[in-house]
Amino acid sequence: MAIKNKIIQLLLLTVSLLFLPYCKSSEPPLTVIEGDPQAASADTSVAGENEKGGASFMQISIGEIHPIKSMDPLFATNTSTKRFVQQVYEGLVRYNAEGDIVPAIASEWMVSDDSLTYRFHLRKNAYYHDSEVFAAGTGQRVVSDDFRFIFQRMAKSYIPPTAPHLFMSIEGFEPYYQEQHRLFNPDDRKLTDISGIETPSDTTLVLRLREKDPHLLQKLASPYAVAYPRQAVNNTDKVQRITRAVGSGPFQFSQQKSDSLIILARFNGYWANRNAPTRTPRLNRIDFKHRSEKQLYRGLSNGEIDLIPELGPSLMQQVIDTSGQLDAGNKISGLDLYKGSKFTYRLLYNKNFTGTQPAVQREIHKLDLEQLTSNIHPAGIKIQYKRKLTMADPASTRTTALEIPYSDDPFIRAIGQQMKESFERQSVNFRMNDLRVPLSTTSLVADQQMPVYPHQQTPADSLTLVRFKVQHYALSKNSIRQFQINDFPWWLNLRQVTVQTPDENL
Repeated sequence: MAIKNKIIQLLLLTVSLLFLPYCKSSEPPLTVIEGDPQAASADTSVAGENEKGGASFMQISIGEIHPIKSMDPLFATNTSTKRFVQQVYEGLVRYNAEGDIVPAIASEWMVSDDSLTYRFHLRKNAYYHDSEVFAAGTGQRVVSDDFRFIFQRMAKSYIPPTAPHLFMSIEGFEPYYQEQHRLFNPDDRKLTDISGIETPSDTTLVLRLREKDPHLLQKLASPYAVAYPRQAVNNTDKVQRITRAVGSGPFQFSQQKSDSLIILARFNGYWANRNAPTRTPRLNRIDFKHRSEKQLYRGLSNGEIDLIPELGPSLMQQVIDTSGQLDAGNKISGLDLYKGSKFTYRLLYNKNFTGTQPAVQREIHKLDLEQLTSNIHPAGIKIQYKRKLTMADPASTRTTALEIPYSDDPFIRAIGQQMKESFERQSVNFRMNDLRVPLSTTSLVADQQMPVYPHQQTPADSLTLVRFKVQHYALSKNSIRQFQINDFPWWLNLRQVTVQTPDENL
C-alpha cells in the first residue's frame, strides 16, 4: 500500500510540473511568430554556431574613414553611414554582390505590361528588432503601411532632398512633396497622402507611376528606401529624427559607446534564417569604429581593426603601389586588397557670387591638376573632367582670394591641401574655412557624388570646374572570409562573412 501511495504522489507531482507554466496568470500571452521558430532577439552570447557545428564567437571590427553621423537612413550623407544603414535596415529589395536586384522584405513582385504599376508581396516573417520604442518591447511585423509612412516622411520639408528626388515618378509624390516644401502653414495643405501608394493588405504594397521609371527597383534598393516603424521616429522635436536605429535587417543595434564606436549584434529573428542550412548572418557582433587613417593603419597592425571597406588617400599611400596593387613593401602581413569596378566623384564648383567667376576659373587652370592628383595617389584619384576656358571669358591679370568650405571627406581635404600648396607658390591666397556651407563670398565648393543606381546622372552644372574620380579600394585581414564589394562604394553585405580561426589554418 505504501508503494502504491508513493507512485500516486509521483504521478501527481509530474502532472503539476507539466501544468505549472500555464498557471501563472501574471505572464503575458505568448506571441506566435509565423514561420520562424527562432526567438526574434539579438545574439550576443559566446556560444554561437559555426559551419562545423562547434562553439565559436565571430566578431569583426570595421574601420571607417568617415563618421557615422546619423542612425536615420534619410540623413545618410556619407558612405560610412550608408554601410551602417544596410546592416540594421532592409527595404523591399536590395543589391547583391553582382549588382543585381534580389528580394528582401518583398519576397516577390509583379510589374504591369505598361510598366506603370508595381505590386510587391511582403514576407510574413519579416520582423523589426526588439526595441523599447514598442510598447511591449517586442519587435512587430513589417507591414505595407510602414512603406507608405516612409515615403510620406521622405517628402517632408526637413528631409534632405537626395531621397525624395529619387521617387518623383510615383504618382502623387511630387504634389505631396511640393505642398510640404512650399506651404509652410499646414492648414493650407490639401494632400494627406500620396495617391500612387496603395496598401490593399498588410502583405501587399502597390506603387503606381505617372511615368515609366526603368530604375525604380534600383532606387528601392538604395539605403534611402529601407523600412522602419513609425514608433522609432522622434515626434517631440520639430525636426523628426530617428535617434535609435530600429530596423529588420540582419544585425541589431546594441549600443553606442562613443561618437566613434557603434556595436551591432546578430538578429536571430532575421527572416532569412527560415529553411537556411546555416545561420544567417554568421557573425555574432560587429563593431563600427571611426578612426583617422593613421589610427586605422595602426589598428590593422595590432589587430584592433579587421576590415576597412573604404580607403582614404593616406591609407592608399601606405598600402597600395602606383599600379593599384597591394604594396609588397607594406609592413602589415596577411592582408587582402579589394578593388571596385566603379568610382566615387569629387566635384569642384565655382560658387563665387561677386561676379569674378572667370578670374576664379583662370586661377584653377593655372594649376597642374594632373600633378596635383598624382601627388595624392596616381592609382587612387584622377582628373575626369576639366572645364575649358572660352573666348567669352574676359582677360584679367589680378589674382583672386579663394575659399572653400570645410569637408569631412579625406579626399576633398587632400585635394584642398594640394591646391593650397600650389596656389601659395603663385602668391594666391587659398584656404579651407571652418564652415560646412558656402557663403556669398565663397569662391569654390567641393562635393562628392555617390550614385545609388547604375548610370545615375547628376544635373549638369555650368559652374563645375573640375571633376575628380576616386577609385574604390577595400582592405581586410585574410582571416575574414566571404567578404565582397560591388559596383557601389557605399554597399556592404556582411550576411555571409565568417572569421577563420588560427586552428582552421592548420
